Amino acid sequence: MNNMLIENDVSAKVAIVAALADAGIEYVVGMPGGYTGAIYGMAAVIMGAVMLALAFRVRAEQHGYTASKQLFAFSILYLFLLFAMLLADRLWGGLAAQAVSHFAA
Repeated sequence: MNNMLIENDVSAKVAIVAALADAGIEYVVGMPGGYTGAIYGMAAVIMGAVMLALAFRVRAEQHGYTASKQLFAFSILYLFLLFAMLLADRLWGGLAAQAVSHFAA
């Protein structure tokens, strides 16, 4: 096994573990604790699944770095979108909760 395959395998394992850890932290700390809502939760689950799928593609890749580059590019987009969904959840989720409580009272 050459160095490229060894490095690729190690980076894929790290990416898989990181994606699983992120998904667990987002669930345990986020929605049940009341810190985030459905908008963020759905976005985190969907993007976490995409991140995990890309990590498995990196592991399966035999030659080149195409899947690794795609995973890297998505990881940057992932962070931006995750923070944007956190903001959207805070803005629209809070407004929706206020509207429901206003009409329920």
